[in-house]
Amino acid sequence: MATNSASVFPNTDLSLAVSAGVYHDIQHFLFREALLLDHRRFDEWSAMLANDVVFRMPARFARGVGLETPPDVDYLQEDRRAITSKIKLLQQKLASPEGQEQCTAHTRRFITNIIVCPCSRDEYNVLSYLLLTRPDYL
Repeated sequence: MATNSASVFPNTDLSLAVSAGVYHDIQHFLFREALLLDHRRFDEWSAMLANDVVFRMPARFARGVGLETPPDVDYLQEDRRAITSKIKLLQQKLASPEGQEQCTAHTRRFITNIIVCPCSRDEYNVLSYLLLTRPDYL
């Protein structure tokens, strides 16, 4: 499913630049976020989330990793409450004997193609790509 910049950032001028400092801070946030998730430090990770966070994922990818989505949607879109409830379920699953085996697996997240566009004072639209690797013996 291809997307274009208009569907990702509607009504946003992608030519507007942000300062190197702002870009670095956002990039560092994304890298730290990936590190916390790689090491299953979910409580620290969720504490970093803004109250108005919105997470979007293509629905076909979400279905491919076992997340339930309505059949007629193109994107799974979740707010902070939905994210934190999924974290609690994941932590319960990881506490089980099967989950303990999975805890030894080395999952890694690689963040690339970070695009930052200002949308209002001290707020930014951020698009990035994620490559997730994990052993296939799980």
